[in-house]
Amino acid sequence: MSLLKAEYDEVSPITGNTCVLVEAMDSGMNSYICMESGYVSNEYFKVDSEIVEQHEQTLSQLMRDVKYIDESRGLVWYPAYMQFENMVLYCAGTSKADLEWDVAFIVAVEASEKEKYPVPGKPDEYFQYRIDVDNAERFITFSEAMDKLYANVSI
Repeated sequence: MSLLKAEYDEVSPITGNTCVLVEAMDSGMNSYICMESGYVSNEYFKVDSEIVEQHEQTLSQLMRDVKYIDESRGLVWYPAYMQFENMVLYCAGTSKADLEWDVAFIVAVEASEKEKYPVPGKPDEYFQYRIDVDNAERFITFSEAMDKLYANVSI
């Protein structure tokens, strides 16, 4: 049973169902999330744009491999990545065929392990927190992962 109840705004180009939430961004552009597939996009993610090229440099190979091209709108959709103060939701798997969703807590880095978590480009600085991927909980559907996330996040 889903914890997130919403009135959906649009039909998803991915599922063909009315399950997309649309949010106006501060810039006046819209962002989109398909609540069935877990994919997100926004009006900046135009196919073959420089913004998409730059954005993809920050994504995992899996996220780049499983992106969805919305031909009718000319937009690129990616699996969602959601981070809150104490939890993260992200996609897992090796391809579209086995795409699943992980939810992991953010935990403090133990003093004895800090050397494993250096801040890039900052000598002698270390992250204080990390994503506990070893103990992440895996879900087959985005909806199940969202239920877990929203049952545990600190908002």
